[in-house]
Amino acid sequence: YTDPRIKRYPNTKNLGYLKTSNKLFNLCTGSYIAFQDADDYSDLNRIQTQYNYLVAHPTVDVVGCNLSFITTTGKDAYCSLYTRNGIKIKDEISDQQFNFSPNTFLLKQKVLHTIGLYNEYFDRIGAEDYYWTVLILQKFTLVNIPVAMYYYRLNPESITGNLSDNPRKLYASAIVQHLAKQQIANGTDDLAENKTAAVEAIMQQLAGPFLKDKSAFLHRLSKRYFYEGKSAQAIYTLKRAIKLKPYKIALYRDWLYFLRNK
Repeated sequence: YTDPRIKRYPNTKNLGYLKTSNKLFNLCTGSYIAFQDADDYSDLNRIQTQYNYLVAHPTVDVVGCNLSFITTTGKDAYCSLYTRNGIKIKDEISDQQFNFSPNTFLLKQKVLHTIGLYNEYFDRIGAEDYYWTVLILQKFTLVNIPVAMYYYRLNPESITGNLSDNPRKLYASAIVQHLAKQQIANGTDDLAENKTAAVEAIMQQLAGPFLKDKSAFLHRLSKRYFYEGKSAQAIYTLKRAIKLKPYKIALYRDWLYFLRNK
């Protein structure tokens, strides 16, 4: 590219997604901030459309849009149907519904200045942007444009797509839901109060058994993949579990079930 407005800030070492995002947040100088992940793409008019919406609706601080999910071969898989109304989006969090996708956001710089960076508790496990959005919704207005302008590639090897390397990834969203409940009830939460030990205790309760037994974790993960429609990934993951615990009958029972119903 030759556009001088585009600036590159390469890392000298692998910081991971969260710390790299925080680095870039600190480098932002414009009035607005947008997101674009490297393996996804957007409609050419996405940012202009979102900017126009913010200008026309000055009481709105963050504007998102719907997602069109794309397979690794480039085919359309399905499209999100996020709630449009900002108040309803906030209310639905109490029902553990997250009707937004942070990677579609265009937001005003003041939002970042008020809320701050991604919380490093979520480093390498994902869901940092959802917790960040929970905090945003306590002080700012979010609206979704009811059009799919962000194309999300379903990549099983992405940070959020590949869960097999870290059991904690499986429960990052559960931690966000727990913290969201605290925010709704108290206007704050354990992470916001720097009570990391309290959050970690919940994570250990959820993920602890699977950290000790990798086969049990892979077994649980294979079921998740299967009921998400990823039968090939489910079978492959269950084979890995069987290799670790070849005498566990329940693994073979589920493996046969997956094969019959794939």
